[in-house]
Amino acid sequence: MSAPAHKKAKISSGGRLAATTTTQARELFPMSAWQDYRGHDDTSDEETDDYVESGDVDYDDGPEVFLLYEGGRSQRTSELNEGLLTIGEEAFEYCAVLSRVNIPSTVTNLGSCAFFGCTNLTEVMLNEGLQIIGGNAFSRCQSLRSVNVPLTVKELGAQAFCSCTNLTEVLLNGGPQTIKEMTFELCTSLRSVSLPSTTIALDKQTFCECTNLASVKLNDGLQTIGDWAFESCTELRSVTIPSSVIRLGYRAFSDCGNIAEALLNEGLQSIGRRAFQNCSALQSVTIPSTVTELSQSAFQDCSNLTEVIFLGGKRLLEQEFFARGLFSRECGLLDQGALNE
Repeated sequence: MSAPAHKKAKISSGGRLAATTTTQARELFPMSAWQDYRGHDDTSDEETDDYVESGDVDYDDGPEVFLLYEGGRSQRTSELNEGLLTIGEEAFEYCAVLSRVNIPSTVTNLGSCAFFGCTNLTEVMLNEGLQIIGGNAFSRCQSLRSVNVPLTVKELGAQAFCSCTNLTEVLLNGGPQTIKEMTFELCTSLRSVSLPSTTIALDKQTFCECTNLASVKLNDGLQTIGDWAFESCTELRSVTIPSSVIRLGYRAFSDCGNIAEALLNEGLQSIGRRAFQNCSALQSVTIPSTVTELSQSAFQDCSNLTEVIFLGGKRLLEQEFFARGLFSRECGLLDQGALNE
């Protein structure tokens, strides 16, 4: 770990690193990072010539100041100045009264759990220049209402915005190729999402249980929709799978009870097990000719599904459907019971 570019610090016993007041500072660390770097606990007066009073220690010679806040007792607004490069892991974790933060354009790395559990954080500004948003960075920020992910972000960590229950708007401007697992899971107020063409994969549970998600735009370029990606998005009424997508994962859209239209385009090769299970509003589906794998129970309990069109013709029908009894050769009718097996 590189040393912070400062000579003076104010450290409050039992606190967490939360803010810097100068442009000299380059990194924010949690308490554990100070111990790891110096090899001893900086809350003691070891190797200092300054006074110790009420648990505070001042290091000598320099105007640069780091502030350490005890969890839940930090100021409401945090001003982080230009020049800061890294906000370390857990830097503001559980700062319960923090309501607003502006991440400077010089910050390139936002560490894991940096703002985890900041339950009153309503506004965060992420500026161009940011490259990495770590896992759980804003998880359980239950008051956060919107987020604009800059174009410069190349990595969006797992569960980065998980359980942000008041998050209604997400702008993804391009950058990360993979939206990692559970990134927006349980964002129960999220109404719409549009994926940029730079996104090629959705990992598992990306938007799982976003129960108010009514509109999803999946752009060309996307290749994989992972397991449980949109499971239990109960307000979703239609979905169009781009021709670039080759795989729909296990339970990708299961329990989306209001999906009445699912447009699957040529290019799709694999429809995973239970991919559309319990999509009870779905009445018709067309299977592209490019599909070579239609897995078990893909449309299980789609109780209103009355029409399935196979663009692949006899090859797919004979190999996958007649053998499993999904159709009657004599009548050509869908056997709902066999479909559920």
